Amino acid sequence: METIKDLRARLDVGHEPHEYVLADFWSFLETEMKLSQSNDYRIVDVNIDGKTKKCEVARLGLQALFVVTPNGKVLRASNNGSKWGWLDVDSTEQKTSVLNLVQNLKNKNTSGYYLLPLSKADMGASL
Repeated sequence: METIKDLRARLDVGHEPHEYVLADFWSFLETEMKLSQSNDYRIVDVNIDGKTKKCEVARLGLQALFVVTPNGKVLRASNNGSKWGWLDVDSTEQKTSVLNLVQNLKNKNTSGYYLLPLSKADMGASL
């Protein structure tokens, strides 16, 4: 939302042609569309319990984000309505499935079926 607010402010100020701002808006939309449709694996710095750790991260479009910490702990991103945070993946079956997902994305495998903890209903997902 901040990007859209910034673009709107740039339009309101009027220091640059509207065409430039609209081109940046179009670029923003294209990026968001690509992110929503792609799955990704990366090793990134993640803040967990106030500490930054290098973790393996698997992102499934805009639907799910999983983290594997250096000590093997498996977490999923969760929004409680007001704040994003990390929840432990406790089920052995789901933890194994997330680890398989991470490994397959790391190896550039783009298909598979995984029973992932995506919500309270713990629905599965396929790639």
